[in-house]
This record gives sequence, structure tokens and C-alpha cells, in this order.
Amino acid sequence: MTIQNNHITGSSGSSNDTVFLAGNWNGTTGTTVNISGNVLADFDNGASGFNLSNVTGTIADNVIDGASYYGFLLANDTNVDVTGNTFKNIENPDPSVLTWGAGIRTYTPGPEFGLNLDNNTFTDNAVGLGIRVGSDINPAAITITNNTFSGNGNAIVNQGTATTDIAPSGNTTFDGVLLSGATDAQLYVISDNILMRSTSAPLAKWC
Repeated sequence: MTIQNNHITGSSGSSNDTVFLAGNWNGTTGTTVNISGNVLADFDNGASGFNLSNVTGTIADNVIDGASYYGFLLANDTNVDVTGNTFKNIENPDPSVLTWGAGIRTYTPGPEFGLNLDNNTFTDNAVGLGIRVGSDINPAAITITNNTFSGNGNAIVNQGTATTDIAPSGNTTFDGVLLSGATDAQLYVISDNILMRSTSAPLAKWC
């Protein structure tokens, strides 16, 4: 399925998805997507972005501006490359749910779940990447490279069940600071912007 080069404004309705796609990807065969070049903006009354379940493929060069809850919700056995997107001004309607308001949020990930998060920009969102509470994800299934996080409430919130934390690569930028070049003082500031279930892998060891 291809969803490409659309400009959608005025999505309305509390907790309503602008696009909902329930696929049947099982790790070998099933629904493949190309979601690219779309702009979603001017959301109204708490509407959210894309809700994708059991799909594989590419999410590239989209702009999600002003949604509530999430830009993309990746559920079940979804396995996607998320590259070159811009997520900004995404709001959390209930701060007691720490992973709402995320550019990218996971939901009930299955054994075939995978996320390659590369070269995206997250600006002024409640959360950049949100791993929903109770998510059982092998940290090796998620790669975080070349992304820029700026002005978010939290760049990453990981409430998954794995005892090993998800590690952004050194070429990730947090509020203007390249992780691989950060001083100890800057690392402490960055670590305050990342919430992890486990504290077994301090941020300083990720560089």
C-alpha cells in the first residue's frame, strides 16, 4: 500500500487517528507500505496521526505537525524504516501517560517488531520516541541513528520490560549537542532528557 504526497489538514476528534491501517505482516509475508512525502498539520480537538498495525516497509520524508497522542503509532509485528521525517508540536493530552505526545510510539509489539529510526527531526514534542509501558521489545530490534532531538519534553521515554536500555548512536543530536562529542556535563543534561525503565546502561556508556 502506498500513501504518498498528500497534504491533510483539519483532522478532528479526540483520540481519532487520521490514518488507521491494520495489516497482516507476519515477519515473512503480508502488508507492505510506502508512506512518504505526506504533510499532516492543523489538527483539531485531539486528533492523532498514523496508527499502523502489522505492516512492513518505509515511512519517509513526512511532516507531522500538531497532532495529539502520536505522529505514528507502531503496533504488533510492524517492522519499518522511519527515515527523514519531521515530527513537531505533538501534544500529550494526559501527562500521566508518559509516552503520549510522541513522534513515534510503540504499542503491544510482537516478536517480529522492528524499528530503524534514522535521520529524523523531533522538535517541540512532548516526547520524541515513546516505548509504551509493558512493551516487550528486544533492544536490538530498535536502532536510533542520525536523529535530531530539540526542545522536546523528553527525547526518549522507554517503559518497556527489557533489562537492557535502548541506545541511541553517537551521531544523534540532543538540543544542539552531538552525543559522540558531548562533555561529561553535557551528558548529564542529555540524560535528564531521556527516561529509561532500567538504569543499567548509563548514557555515558553509549558514546
